[in-house]
Amino acid sequence: MLDDSALLAAFQAALSAAEEHRGATAPNPPVGAVALDRNGNLAAGTSTGGMTNKKYGRVGDAPIIGAGTYAENESCAGSGTGHGEFFIRWTVAYDIAALVKYRGLSVTDAGNEVIQKKLAPVKGEGGGS
Repeated sequence: MLDDSALLAAFQAALSAAEEHRGATAPNPPVGAVALDRNGNLAAGTSTGGMTNKKYGRVGDAPIIGAGTYAENESCAGSGTGHGEFFIRWTVAYDIAALVKYRGLSVTDAGNEVIQKKLAPVKGEGGGS
């Protein structure tokens, strides 16, 4: 059974820890957090610093589930951001989880496959946790 309060508390603690490091490398860097509650439930969230001179109305990858953020108990949880249009178009976070779930890859191997085989050829960049 999903323990919403425990999952929320774990997620808030992870996000708070990430927020403490905000600004360490850039004025408004993206912040991502993943959490695992005591019942084994996963959650993920991403906050982005935004893009300078972005087009009016542009929506980045951070709020789109499966693009920059994804969590599924049967695979993994991840938070990443980069060139949002690429993360959205190639459902980066979801693809990593799918490779873990369906092909049995480690999270590291799945992440490398998506970044090297999908993003790099189209000049997309990004990273995550």
